[in-house]
Amino acid sequence: MKVLALDTAMNAGSVAVADGPDILSCVIEPNSRTLAERLMPMVEQALDAAGLGYADLDRLGVTIGPGTFTGMRIGMSAARAMALASGLPLVGLSTLEVIARQAADAHPSENTITVCFDARRNEAYIQAFDCVGGDVTAAGDPAILPVDQVRDQLAGFDGLVVGSGVPLVADMPGLRVGEGFDGIDVATLASLSLDRPVPDHLPDPLYIRAPDAKLPGGKDPG
Repeated sequence: MKVLALDTAMNAGSVAVADGPDILSCVIEPNSRTLAERLMPMVEQALDAAGLGYADLDRLGVTIGPGTFTGMRIGMSAARAMALASGLPLVGLSTLEVIARQAADAHPSENTITVCFDARRNEAYIQAFDCVGGDVTAAGDPAILPVDQVRDQLAGFDGLVVGSGVPLVADMPGLRVGEGFDGIDVATLASLSLDRPVPDHLPDPLYIRAPDAKLPGGKDPG
């Protein structure tokens, strides 16, 4: 089964094409400011490098957030447009789940992993995952909390904490942290996209934090 997966939800962009467990191509753009212009050329570059076209794919995968509003909108808009144009099913995965999977693969002996991602403004995205028999499942809903509440929640936690929010909590006595999980590995995203059942609708963005921008009348933008 072949999948094209893309991520722009955080501070970079990446596209990968996979055939089952094999990654056929990967294109990375570290400059998030150019993603609006670069993403579709990256997709074409990844497909060309894999020697495939849209007709050869079985599905698409995309990160749905949480992450930066601009990055999420770029990736979700592109993925939705490709799905509608090609008729391919689109699988959406949270950034927190993908990072948890990355950490579980690197630390197979861990039973519980909490992803803590720096949301700026003295806040962090946080979600716990159970890791049993190679499966990674959410142990609670994702949330955005002030850093002091995150620290309270992690007090006494005996699992592993990973993500870009690690520096916010690394000084806590007895807390075990894992380094190197600050961003999305698009190969892991592609693998997870292949494991999911075919969805019956296009995925929605997972914002968690309300947008800053307001429409006239105080309404949030859709």
